[in-house]
Amino acid sequence: MGNLEYSPEAAKTIRDKLNAKGWNVYKRISGAGSIPIEVIINRGPADELEVLESYVIFPVTQKPYDSTQVFRALVETADEKFKIEINGRAYKFEEFTLNQHNVKIRAPEGLYVLYPDFIKALDTIVDARQ
Repeated sequence: MGNLEYSPEAAKTIRDKLNAKGWNVYKRISGAGSIPIEVIINRGPADELEVLESYVIFPVTQKPYDSTQVFRALVETADEKFKIEINGRAYKFEEFTLNQHNVKIRAPEGLYVLYPDFIKALDTIVDARQ
C-alpha cells in the first residue's frame, strides 16, 4: 500500500503529480498576521516539500515568480478545478499540510488523509491547463 509516513520520496511524488497536472506548489509563509499572496508567489514554487509545512497550489505559468502572471492564470482557472476526490467525495483543494503520518487538506472539515490515499487521490484532480 505504500509508506504511511512522510518521506522525501512521498513528498517528491506529490509535487511531481501536481506538476504533471499543471499545478505549481508554493510554500506558505508561517508567521503572525496575513502574508500577501504576492510574497508567496515571488518566492517561486517549492523545490522540495517538507514535513510540517503548508503549501498552496497555483496553475503553472511561464514565469512562476511573477505574481501578475500567476494571478492572471488563477482568474482563467475555473473554480471547479480546485477539487480533489477522496473516498468518492469531492473536496475543495487549494492548500495542504504535510504531517508526519498524514496530509491535512484545508477544508471546513479539517480533512486528514493517509499518504498512500492522498497520492492516489491526486489522480482525481483536474489538469489546470484544460
